[in-house]
Amino acid sequence: GLIKDEPGADWNRVRAFAEIGLDQLELGRLDQATGSLERARALFEKLQTRMHPAQAEVLVALGRVNLARHDSAKALALLEEADAFWRDFDAGNRWAGETALWLGRCYAALGRDADAERALGRAHSILSRSPIPGDSKLARLARER
Repeated sequence: GLIKDEPGADWNRVRAFAEIGLDQLELGRLDQATGSLERARALFEKLQTRMHPAQAEVLVALGRVNLARHDSAKALALLEEADAFWRDFDAGNRWAGETALWLGRCYAALGRDADAERALGRAHSILSRSPIPGDSKLARLARER
């Protein structure tokens, strides 16, 4: 590939696969996104023993792919793992809010209304305080159900 085999090359690869997968997800290219995100996930698992924020982002993206495919059951474990990471690492972080948004939507799709309300409430609370302009849209999405 384009990344030379040298110290740190796998870290460069994992970042590249993650970014490409996120872009593919945003473009609605679910099959391509799955491939890129799964490669990033496998590299993360090879490289480290503890969860990393970028790894949690990959889990959320994979969860979103599964939600888009109407496979909420498959999305649930990914989103719960990412949510547990953020709640322990930095519960008020905007990424924690975005994770809670997708987890809440997943719970709603599974008919777990009480869990959905809690997660979506947490998402709205965090995202409505974010200085990132696009997060106001996500905060509204958390209120819609």
